[in-house]
Amino acid sequence: MFHDYPYTDFHELNLDDWIAKIKVHTEQIADIYKKLEEPEQQWDLLQAEIDAMQVEIDKLKAGDYLDVFIPQILQAIDEALPEMIGRIMNLFIFGLTKEGYFTAMYPDNLDNIQFDTIADPGSDLYGHLVLEF
Repeated sequence: MFHDYPYTDFHELNLDDWIAKIKVHTEQIADIYKKLEEPEQQWDLLQAEIDAMQVEIDKLKAGDYLDVFIPQILQAIDEALPEMIGRIMNLFIFGLTKEGYFTAMYPDNLDNIQFDTIADPGSDLYGHLVLEF
């Protein structure tokens, strides 16, 4: 009859067993709280990174990085320009008119290119052909 009631079992009456179970459950609850806080902490880190990126984006929008990139852009243009002009020049036929004027024939889709010459006698490029587009 002593074992007919579950709360009269010896282990149920042992306080050490109850304390051990409470400690285990307390640790489990602490782990759960920690896991619940981690996403919030990660969100805070992510938000800090987003804020830092926004500062950089705002600098780009304001043009603060142009001074850094202009030399690189100019260098890239200087390196690519001879090949680009060479490819364009293959599309042109140059000659002289009956009146002795310089002329160039080119496809219609290149109408935005204008020809000129350097007319400043003090310039090292005096008399050179200039393509403006």
